[in-house]
Amino acid sequence: MAFDALTYTAPACWAPCLINGDESGLDDDDATAATAWAESLPGPIVSVHCDDDDESPGFLTWHDARAWAPWAADCGAYVVLVERGRPD
Repeated sequence: MAFDALTYTAPACWAPCLINGDESGLDDDDATAATAWAESLPGPIVSVHCDDDDESPGFLTWHDARAWAPWAADCGAYVVLVERGRPD
């Protein structure tokens, strides 16, 4: 089985909720938005690059979660694994 790693940007403050299930740092609206965005992705989030990481996207006006969080934010790069289609 082979997988592709896809990267999406979303608010970095969502990382504890999306990676560890810890919603304690978010209000109810942010927790709901983060969860809904994660459920819309084509696979599970397996890692995130945030803050001082060289692969962090930083502050973005337009990010991949803007349908759930339509404001500019310090963002993280969330890595999702998607199984490649099997040859017929």
